[in-house]
Amino acid sequence: MDKAEFYYISDTLKLILLPLPISTVSIGIAVPVGAINESDNEYGIAHLLEHMIFAGTTTKTSIQIDKEVEAMGAIINAYTNYYETVYYIHGNGKYSIKLIDIILDIYNNSIYPEDELKREKNVVSEEIKTVYENSPGVKSYLTAIDILYNGVNERLRHHVAGYSNDILKYTRDNIINFKNKNYKEGYLVVSGHFDKDVILNFLKKKFKSSIKAWKPSITKTSGKLIIPYAGNLNRIVKIDNNIVQSYVSFYFRSVNNYSKWITHVGVLSYILTGNLNSMLSKVLRKDMGAVYSVDSYQRTHKDSGYFVIQFSCNKDLTDKCINAVWTILDEVKKGNIEPSYLSVVKNLRETRNLFIFENYDNYFDMVVNSLLNKKDLPNPKKVMNRIKSVKLYELKCLANKLFNKDNSLLIIEG
Repeated sequence: MDKAEFYYISDTLKLILLPLPISTVSIGIAVPVGAINESDNEYGIAHLLEHMIFAGTTTKTSIQIDKEVEAMGAIINAYTNYYETVYYIHGNGKYSIKLIDIILDIYNNSIYPEDELKREKNVVSEEIKTVYENSPGVKSYLTAIDILYNGVNERLRHHVAGYSNDILKYTRDNIINFKNKNYKEGYLVVSGHFDKDVILNFLKKKFKSSIKAWKPSITKTSGKLIIPYAGNLNRIVKIDNNIVQSYVSFYFRSVNNYSKWITHVGVLSYILTGNLNSMLSKVLRKDMGAVYSVDSYQRTHKDSGYFVIQFSCNKDLTDKCINAVWTILDEVKKGNIEPSYLSVVKNLRETRNLFIFENYDNYFDMVVNSLLNKKDLPNPKKVMNRIKSVKLYELKCLANKLFNKDNSLLIIEG
């Protein structure tokens, strides 16, 4: 983490080299552009562009690209969210230069063939139908973001993939115009096993320029416990759906991406649902036998966030389970968390983070996310220390701000 090096490659591309004691390498180009950059007549186009960038370049067809990647035993893929798009290859470190050359070619020289676009629009349309239109629980999510971001951030009220009817209308010119308008800067990230000097020399020749050092700017995190847009919810929404069980979701407005309280929210999540002995799991599964599992998680954006508790249960137990959740949340608000269990939870969080840091695919994603959000690169020791420093009285304070009924949105689908 402390060995990361930063360079300017060109006016629009920066380089991050992060050597790790492994044999593989992860290479990606991360762009601070996503669904948030779309206009009202462009919903889903950032995601469609992500698909189309693999459809062929000025020198290679999509089939040739796939065969080259497969011949090296590598995996190529991409993802888009609200604020970023990332194109990446995971492979053997001995092929670092070839893999960098492929990802740069795709990023700089894609041509978006009309025949590939016609096919890929149908692929994305089917993806939307599968993920957003036919999956239990997704209606709850779509309803939640529509309510949570109403009057807060209108773009976040629409999911990243867009809508089938819109996707099928987009043209090659629409895609090119969106990229030219928004892709103003990118980060080439190389993480894992590689030869730094070989990479720098390769990039100097390829871009016909000198490579200069660069220092990333860091956005300060806030130590104040602030829940952006808190309150003014206290809503219960019921969604009719032809499923056997009730799918229950509690949404609470929560801290944003630059809050130091993200660590506390993670600890609180584990206290509630981290294992079978966690407070909600124990009551809903062990004591009541009403659910198979109960989950909780945090989602953050630059200016807002939300915390979710979710479970499925038999419809005749829905009200009983909901009341049980509120009872447990009231106990947490009173500070009724055993100190010994907090110690257990900290150990669980520490172990989970060790698995994340030692899974270098996950670590690559964390590095990219930190760069694009202008945050410090992830450091295991710092993360562990933040977890260990969480106090019971802080969790009580957080719970009282978070688990307020006026700050809650309860969605029952079924």
